[in-house]
Parts: sequence; C-alpha cells; structure tokens
Amino acid sequence: MKKNKILLIMLLALLGKVTLAQTFTATVPDTIKSDTLNSEIIFNVKITNISNSPLSVFMVRKSNILPANWQSSLCFDFCFAPFIDSIATTTGFSSTPLAVGENRTISLHVFPAVIQGSASVKLVIGNLNNPSEYKTLNFTATTLITSIQDLSAPGGYYLAQNYPNPFNPSTVINYNVVSAGQVTLKLYNIVGKEIASLVNEYKEPGNYYYEFNGKNLTSGVYLYKFQSGNFVSVKKMILMK
Repeated sequence: MKKNKILLIMLLALLGKVTLAQTFTATVPDTIKSDTLNSEIIFNVKITNISNSPLSVFMVRKSNILPANWQSSLCFDFCFAPFIDSIATTTGFSSTPLAVGENRTISLHVFPAVIQGSASVKLVIGNLNNPSEYKTLNFTATTLITSIQDLSAPGGYYLAQNYPNPFNPSTVINYNVVSAGQVTLKLYNIVGKEIASLVNEYKEPGNYYYEFNGKNLTSGVYLYKFQSGNFVSVKKMILMK
C-alpha cells in the first residue's frame, strides 16, 4: 500500500512537468508603424491553428497608452468599440473557432487624432481553452509630420474620420472648433436624408468629440456633416452589425 502511494506521488509529479503541445502560431509583419493624423494605423496578426482540433483564440489589450483623443480597437471582420479590451473567436463575438490548419487574421487598429504623438499598446493572444498558452505582443504607432500645415492642424477647423470604422454599435467622431459660435453635427443616410442632429449648440474654440451609438440603426453606409462658421465637412461611416 505504501509502495503504491509512493508511485502515485511520483506519477503526479511527472504529470505536473508535462508541457502541453503548442496549438497555434502568431505571425506579426510589423510591430512599429507610422502615419499621419486622422489616419488608421493597422497591425495585423496572422493566427494559425497547428493543433488537431478546432481552436478558440482570445486577444486581450493589457495596456493602452495613447495621446489625448487617440483610440485603439480590437478587430476581426470589423472593429469593436474602443472600451472593449478583450475579444475571442467565439459566437459571442460573431466569430467561430479556427479549424485545423486554418489561418486567420486578427488586428489592432490605432486611430490618431488631433495631437502628434506615439501610442504603445500591449496585447496578449492565447488559447481560450488553455490560457497558460499565450503570446505577448507590443505595438508602437506614431504620427508623421508631412508638412508645415500639419504642425498647425490642431489650431484649424477639421472633422476627423470616425473611429472605429466600420463600427458596431459605437464610434467616436472628433472635430475642432476655431472660433466660438454655433456648431452642428448631423447624420444622414446614403441618399442624403437627415436622420439625426447629433450636435447643435454654441461651442468655444477647442477640440471636441461625440460618441455615437447606432444600436437603433440598420447596417449600412451613413454620412455625418460638421459645420462651424463657414467651415463644412462631410465624411462616411459604416455600421456593420
């Protein structure tokens, strides 16, 4: 009886040292990228299921150090709201596990706005069924000054591209006001019919943002129009449910 107990203890000790086989690989072409203000900087990560069964992968944003008014989003076929720090290839995120041998690209999107600077984002990607198997990736996104005008951009009127875009159901619109006065931000469908007045108020000079929630709208392309004084700008946004 004592001998069997000793053998059991030895077996448990050996099992504790067993390392589970690797189930996926993560290939990252670039971890450092640069672009201009109001652009969309995209970091792709190609995940390959090298196991013998379907694989659910998770992605967690562990740190998100950004300049003022910048945002980052985790993405599959579309980008999730900036406040969502973890996603997975499950039905809850409108996705499915990776089939055996399948390659799939997941991505981090950084949206620089208003202020020149540099963002640092840390992601952890791993096996949802075995969280101890994971990879840590560090990304850096910076903005480039391409002209003298870029240096003064924060002091001029502008309407930024909404981020994330496509979105579901929330997105953020940044804009800048130069002179105090009435400001409007309106939403239209693709044929130009006004759907909603998002902003219609007096604003002092400065940088502003509006968080739009499209939960009551159907998927599709919409237009948003910003007007302040004689400055008018229109951009497209895509709601993808």
